Amino acid sequence: MAANDLLDLVADELEAAIGQTLAERRAEPARQFTSRLVETNSDTALEDASAERLGLKLAFVLPADWHRGLRSDFGGPALAEDALHWIRSNLDAEATNLAEHATPLLASSEDERATTRRLLETFDVDLLSALIWLTAGVTATHGGGDPAWLRQYESR
Repeated sequence: MAANDLLDLVADELEAAIGQTLAERRAEPARQFTSRLVETNSDTALEDASAERLGLKLAFVLPADWHRGLRSDFGGPALAEDALHWIRSNLDAEATNLAEHATPLLASSEDERATTRRLLETFDVDLLSALIWLTAGVTATHGGGDPAWLRQYESR
């Protein structure tokens, strides 16, 4: 599979997880997406060591890319607060707690790599679910609830 095809596939799956999170107002679609992706990456790594975790890496890169564009248009701290307000109102306490920890990745680009590494050390792949919830919150509050709206923020 070509890199652009994999990127499109991951973007489509992320968009679907965000859409399902918004429609159901539940945290589970993001958790299921993350679990599926981890399982798929583990299976792929057994077949091809060079492909290990590529899909998982792309799943982190895409929301980060979207968040950079969103910060530019809406301002980071206000954007993060809007997303958290939606999460607190619609998702469970565990999702809210994790999203609150991940908020710096949406609110600011300062030390983004160091912050991501630190959060990954603490939360591992659950951080991906938090990024999905934050992105769903932004989509609900600024994108009219349409996950396809995020595609305008891709930098490829």
